[in-house]
Amino acid sequence: MAALFQMLPSMRVKKKFFVEIYVTHAVDEEKLSKLKQAGISTIEIDLSKADRYIQAADLSEVLLGNSENKKWIFNTQVDKYYQAFLQVSEKRRIFRKGRVDYTDFCPRKLHWVNGKPCASQLDDCFNCDYQFEVGDNYVLCMGRSLVTSIDDLKKPRKERRPCRTSPVNFKTMADAKLWICPDCGYPLRRVEGKHGSFIGCSNYPWCNFTMPDNNK
Repeated sequence: MAALFQMLPSMRVKKKFFVEIYVTHAVDEEKLSKLKQAGISTIEIDLSKADRYIQAADLSEVLLGNSENKKWIFNTQVDKYYQAFLQVSEKRRIFRKGRVDYTDFCPRKLHWVNGKPCASQLDDCFNCDYQFEVGDNYVLCMGRSLVTSIDDLKKPRKERRPCRTSPVNFKTMADAKLWICPDCGYPLRRVEGKHGSFIGCSNYPWCNFTMPDNNK
């Protein structure tokens, strides 16, 4: 959820919201549940460690300034997008092969393990824009929906651009024919361009993956 706050654009608050002042008791789960059910955005300001004799100017800075003591404990806008990302996510199993943790059925098909397309949790998924949430033994992946941002949620699927990955260095054209695009999963093909041939994705123009034709 924390990442969603970074993804949201800056905006003026047009709706009323609650401000909870935490001095001796923080908002507990029961109260938080009621706030969520009521759909009321709420900020909590932590004054539990503040000086009891704090000056008015310092207190004003804590309450109104950019203080680390403030945090959203519930935000209706964030929750709205969280639910939207959940709807376009698919749950994929994490399994171990040797010393590597893999994500099952990766839509980018970066690796193959036991005949199935997979991705390395550390090398691939960790920095992948499609990874939305990670649990103890699963990943919520948005790859098949081609969603990497809030803007993508507002576009038809055919207008979403696949996230890029490092080019794959195939040794021969035959290897490329046996492979598929690491960005979107469509077959790769040889393309004759103005400056010679190269390997491109058959899903163009929706996918712009290319790589050198090493078999020229």
